[in-house]
Amino acid sequence: MEPRSSLEYGTKLVGQNQARWSFTLYPGAAEGGGSFRATSREGSAGDSPAPDPRRSAADAVRRAKANVRRYCADNRLNRLGTLTYGPPYCTDPRELRSVPPSGGN
Repeated sequence: MEPRSSLEYGTKLVGQNQARWSFTLYPGAAEGGGSFRATSREGSAGDSPAPDPRRSAADAVRRAKANVRRYCADNRLNRLGTLTYGPPYCTDPRELRSVPPSGGN
């Protein structure tokens, strides 16, 4: 039997109950990470618990931190700054760009 292409996992052409390793390489950040997904049990597809919002939020924060860390490593940054606005908050990018800078002139 011919081995399956790794593209089949992402497009779900491979059955959900097949065990597999997954590895992602981030060459610019000199980092990689992997995981193993075990074979699922028969009949357990509908038995999954309801999603936990707190865990989902924590996972989202973890992924965001990893993305920022990789961006900084890839671009050789040793500092990171963010610009924020106080009330009234400007959330429209077009409006933000149309306001002239308030210099001391």
